Amino acid sequence: MLTNKTIGVGLVCVEFPGKVENVHNLMECFKGQETLSMVLADKNKKLSLYFRPNDPYSHCCTGEVVPTERILLKVYHRRLKKGSNTSNERGVKDDIKTEIIGVIETSYKFKSFVDFQYLPMTKSSFNTCESILDKIVPSKLEDSSYFKRDVPLFLLPEVFSRTDVSCDYNYKQEKQVQRIKSKILHEAHLVGTDRDRRNNNAIFLKFEDKGIPIEPMPAAVEVLKRYKLNDDVNMVKKLFEERPIWSRTSLMGIANLEFKNIKVVLPTIAYYFVTGPWRALWCKIGYDPRKDPKAKIYQMLDVRIRLSARTYNSDIAFKAAAENNSTKLPRSLFSSRRYNHTCRLSKLPENHHIFKRDILPPFHQMYYQVCDLKDDELQKFVHANDGYEQSCDERDGWLLPDTFQKMRDLIHTLITLKIQEISDKETQEIERNEDEDGEGDEDEEGDEEIDDEMVNEIMEYFQPTLQNT
Repeated sequence: MLTNKTIGVGLVCVEFPGKVENVHNLMECFKGQETLSMVLADKNKKLSLYFRPNDPYSHCCTGEVVPTERILLKVYHRRLKKGSNTSNERGVKDDIKTEIIGVIETSYKFKSFVDFQYLPMTKSSFNTCESILDKIVPSKLEDSSYFKRDVPLFLLPEVFSRTDVSCDYNYKQEKQVQRIKSKILHEAHLVGTDRDRRNNNAIFLKFEDKGIPIEPMPAAVEVLKRYKLNDDVNMVKKLFEERPIWSRTSLMGIANLEFKNIKVVLPTIAYYFVTGPWRALWCKIGYDPRKDPKAKIYQMLDVRIRLSARTYNSDIAFKAAAENNSTKLPRSLFSSRRYNHTCRLSKLPENHHIFKRDILPPFHQMYYQVCDLKDDELQKFVHANDGYEQSCDERDGWLLPDTFQKMRDLIHTLITLKIQEISDKETQEIERNEDEDGEGDEDEEGDEEIDDEMVNEIMEYFQPTLQNT
């Protein structure tokens, strides 16, 4: 067993990348013993090794600190002289002794490149290399004439290498390059830039694309034949006869269809707009809303509840339904998987796609079709240019410029007023209950105090959750 007495003192190991023949020259490579001691005293510093210490243009090799657990041994090996015939030395083996000098707790290893050297030399007329170090580095204090001499030009490279240590390079293209190539090759099939579109046999159309599909893709029809969805197909066809443009969630809510079924039925009846005023909507195959001014009532309006309305009264704004276990509503029907319909919402809210001024929206972000805004003031913006529609553009469609922004401002005002109305009613109800509780007998004060404590404890439990909504 090793003890403090046997292991000796703590040592530092410097693994010099070369053969040492002269210790004095070795210390010069580290700029002297004083410089070496300063570096060893601070473990955060790197040890610089110069193979040409007298050359200021020498590129140093850096050594990094590596914690180690090694022991330095001193070995004594006594060997018998050859030809010795003394009786005492006959049959005696070599004598080997060991001594523990100390424990090496820290090592400096030079793993960086050492072959990046730029020598201050020029070729002479005899095709030999000649050093110009004495011509470009002053050896004593010189006057101004020293800097007016004609000397060879010598400039060091700004950077020798991007990295100081060697690394494996597999000669593979970077992911960003592969993503750009994938985008160029599959531009016709991409909506986003993160991944290729999954093949669901639907027809996707941009606003600037010319023409419309007149029949579904054959693959979509073949997929539909594998399922027995005749009732669902007839229901969706009937709805598209009543209205040529629908959103998927509206169809799911009205027809009470499951997501896995409507995903198969829709590509056989309608195509999908990716951009433009009918983005995220399914349009009946054979119908082009860009050529029909009456299609402006089916345009998409993206409404996001503003922060001022959401934080007006966090206790009542957008509460979850009573049958819902969670008091935090999803931000949108089109949000991430953790807010999927089967997990968070067992059933879509009734008439969730319709806006009325006396009903708060069920989600923080809503996608309304203009015809589903059941408010006279909002419809005035829609029909302001009836009969005078001139052209259909990608931003406003058939509506007047900035119509969508005016409608969002009005919806925000209506929602804020509704929240204020509900907040005032709840405040009055709370004050009325407090007045009724204060009229009780003195004998019931103890019970009332207990009830108040229970109410406060329950409210402290629910309050943080409600504020997060």
